[in-house]
Amino acid sequence: MGTSAGTRGASDEAPRGTETVLVVDDDEMVLELVVELVTDLGYHVLSATDGASALVVLNGSEPIDLLFTDVVMPNHMNGYELARAARRRQPDLKILLTSAYPRLVGGTEEKSVDFPCLPKPYHRCQLARSFRDILDAG
Repeated sequence: MGTSAGTRGASDEAPRGTETVLVVDDDEMVLELVVELVTDLGYHVLSATDGASALVVLNGSEPIDLLFTDVVMPNHMNGYELARAARRRQPDLKILLTSAYPRLVGGTEEKSVDFPCLPKPYHRCQLARSFRDILDAG
């Protein structure tokens, strides 16, 4: 992910926020790293390890501003399916997908102009800018 937690100059350049972000990734090490990164950017972070548990969080009482989910996940629900289900529940929910597999992102079967995707690996500033672009969009 290209984080440099010890480099203060890099963190000062990254746009920050205070919104609530739900981070979803089935790789627990990646999830932990991304949660720490997003928290360090000032956001309130909730997390889930698959689509089903993410939907439980989305159905909870805490409002979510942004869903940030990996595309490739287990248990019969990938990131696209999660994004579609989340959008049905909350039509105004902001969504950003991420994937290390560009063919899946651009593939004809799953391609969706409704959901932007940040390719992995990404750097802290790329993530921060992507969050702000999506959250600040009308």
